Amino acid sequence: MSKELSFNSLVLLSLISFGIFGSLSHVFNSVLIFALTLSYFNSKTKSFINPSAKKLYFAISSVFFIFLIRGVFHTDTLASIESLSPMLPIPLIGLMILLTNRDNFSISATRLENYAKIAVITTFLIYLIFSKSLALKFGVTELFFDRLEIFSGNPIPFSTAVFGITVFCFCNWKHSKNHDKLIAIACLLIGCWLAGIASGARGTLLVIVISTPIFIWLMTQSFLLLLLMPVFILAFFWLLHINGVVIINNSYSYRLISGLDTFFNNGTSSTSVLLRLEMQSASLNTIKENLFWGYDISNRFTALSEHLPEAFKKHTHPHNDILASTIGAGLIGGLLSILSLLSPVWAALISKENTKEKLILAILVTLGILITANLNTVFFNDITAAWLAFSTFLIWNLNYSKELDQDDTI
Repeated sequence: MSKELSFNSLVLLSLISFGIFGSLSHVFNSVLIFALTLSYFNSKTKSFINPSAKKLYFAISSVFFIFLIRGVFHTDTLASIESLSPMLPIPLIGLMILLTNRDNFSISATRLENYAKIAVITTFLIYLIFSKSLALKFGVTELFFDRLEIFSGNPIPFSTAVFGITVFCFCNWKHSKNHDKLIAIACLLIGCWLAGIASGARGTLLVIVISTPIFIWLMTQSFLLLLLMPVFILAFFWLLHINGVVIINNSYSYRLISGLDTFFNNGTSSTSVLLRLEMQSASLNTIKENLFWGYDISNRFTALSEHLPEAFKKHTHPHNDILASTIGAGLIGGLLSILSLLSPVWAALISKENTKEKLILAILVTLGILITANLNTVFFNDITAAWLAFSTFLIWNLNYSKELDQDDTI
């Protein structure tokens, strides 16, 4: 098996595992890191690392290291390091950006698109199999019959990763044949259903709504449709919710509408959104008290708990990574968190090849990451942290000029 075939196989297995098992992707990512490390030290040009790769690594990982440095000055350094453990995939997977020579290890747009399709379809098949029979037999019905999470352990990281994988089904849309485009559209519908509907993740459902005009433009290249899409979306919400009356009544539309109503009107339609708003308000008050030094990342919730009622004591984070980062390491922590969350976009912008096509993908992937980070967390869940780093790595290494070799196609 050639090195490139091994590289491509591990990329495929990583994508599949993100959709089904979540944390199991760490295994394949770790093997990728090990393989790329060996290749780097065996290379005659091992002393050279692309300067742009160094910039991208700094963008994605600097927030982790600022937390680590801040933790050294904390009274309980061990607690600080332990709090950073879910973020560890970011600097580790980020190493692949440094170690990969894109002339030797890059992935063609056609191949990555096919791999993403395989991952979405495999995830859907696993859902069908377990939701019909095996879930009952193995006693995992809560993973399939309630808010879908399959084997990720949490519907939110599951939905974030699946939406991101679905985006990559369109990475070669412009040059795809008609039957490949039909498969991509089918995967888009399946992926959006898994990520936004079956998971019950309101944030990802909002991402899908916001992303719809971009997908339409990507498929049609029509600016007229792009301009009309917001009108269609507003009409859709009008049908869902006219003067407080739900016209199309189902639990998914209700969760989205009640959440938006609570956010914009400061109502009480959604308790979970109201709790998040309370925590974010308390976070801002806490940040004002110690803007430049922060309280250490291990205290990201306890520092703001005095601004909250006793009922909030069960929570472990402010449900907003930018605010949590500012609480943890002051203003610089908040700024570096934004830099990190935008890493897929940076990867597209500093890439030499097909920046426009990569940028569209990066914007779609980043939308899912940003909304999750502002409503829940990306940094402090190992699956979403790994997905941030891995999706950035994929965009960085995506190659539109590379032809598929017949002898190593999977």
